[in-house]
Amino acid sequence: MINNNVNINRMKKNIIILSLLLVSASFYSQVGIKTPDPKASLDIVGNTLGMKTGANSGSWENIWLQVDNRKASINASSAEDGLQFNVGSNGKGTYGDDQVLRTVATMTSDGNLGIGTTTPQNRIDLGSDAPGATNNPAGKKLAVYNTSTASSFYGLGVSSNTLQIHAGSAADGEPGMVLTRNGNAGIGAPSPNSAALLELNSINKGFLPPRMTTAQRDAINPKLAGLTIYNTSLNCMQYWNTQAWKGSCGTTPPTPDLSANCTGWRLPYKTNNQSATGTVKGTSLTATFSDYGNVKHSTNGPNRCGISLTPADIYWLGDDRSQNTKMKIRFSRGVTNFKVIQAGTHARETFTFTLKYKGVAVSPTVTVSPVGGCNDQFQITKPASNQVEVKSLNNWNWTVDGTGIIYNIGGVWFDEIDITALETTNQQNGSSFNFCVGDVL
Repeated sequence: MINNNVNINRMKKNIIILSLLLVSASFYSQVGIKTPDPKASLDIVGNTLGMKTGANSGSWENIWLQVDNRKASINASSAEDGLQFNVGSNGKGTYGDDQVLRTVATMTSDGNLGIGTTTPQNRIDLGSDAPGATNNPAGKKLAVYNTSTASSFYGLGVSSNTLQIHAGSAADGEPGMVLTRNGNAGIGAPSPNSAALLELNSINKGFLPPRMTTAQRDAINPKLAGLTIYNTSLNCMQYWNTQAWKGSCGTTPPTPDLSANCTGWRLPYKTNNQSATGTVKGTSLTATFSDYGNVKHSTNGPNRCGISLTPADIYWLGDDRSQNTKMKIRFSRGVTNFKVIQAGTHARETFTFTLKYKGVAVSPTVTVSPVGGCNDQFQITKPASNQVEVKSLNNWNWTVDGTGIIYNIGGVWFDEIDITALETTNQQNGSSFNFCVGDVL
């Protein structure tokens, strides 16, 4: 008897609620629960709106909306296969009736979110389909930006065993950068060679390594073997081999020739702003002579200390105690082993040679030939790293032939040499020179 009364009371309550809903709907075309003034087609005042598969309190499969102070949530329990979001595009049926739905996202109880997959294995999983071709639109997975026509995709994509990076790709465009499963990276190369850790491909761009001066290079610490830079002081590539910087700045200069003869190309005498072309060990070389100051030519070659000159090619520098003696020689390519045959030198006559390669000072070495018996009458120093100074110590004056010496300027490659006479009132009658280029790049 008691149970029947309970059921009757529940039925009365349901009838009253249904009547109220019908009345509210007829007057307002809106339904309110716990509110006399609904603002929507269905307006509920409360904390929970739920749906479950069974009537009893032990039903595990249920979903509900929860609204609390400053927080709202969508909740599902006993959803081992996840909370799914399904979308249909065909215009048939209602509430799933005769509709084709596609699962576009799935949230699982372990906190994973899948878009394009119903079994996400990661916090955000964008599916397991990876097309074979790198330009397949299906491979473009995560967009940071794209146009409404999918013509400028910025984001990440995948293809078979490959991660793609796109920056403005068309819908069927290739990625700008890729990384394969085996660790091969490609820039401009969608399918990098399996033997290359990094493949760069372009027909109108180059590879630009770190660029720095020699001083900046030397400040690198620590440096590992194979470290590579472009030296802007020398205008060449260099790498560290654990002991020294090596590279394309020029091969190691050959051993100097210290004989009395010229075994390369003896520079002919030329007046100011003239050029000459010769051959050094089968390679053509052009020398341009300029910036003359008190440069003369003499066919009277002194023979002293066992050293003789070729008269037709003599440069006579420092005559008449001139304080403005100078000349410059520029070469069309790098040279080294610049042999200087100097004779007729008098007391305290001093000449300075300044070297550069591609406009940058280089530091040469000087080797004196054992030919001749007057080497002890000269002092050779380096007043600056790229300079060689040759000074006569003897006391012979202009009334005799003076002394002579042969020396080789090398150890580095250079393409420019400035020759000056020291500005001193002690300059005597000048010195005579033959110049010989021994090696070229």
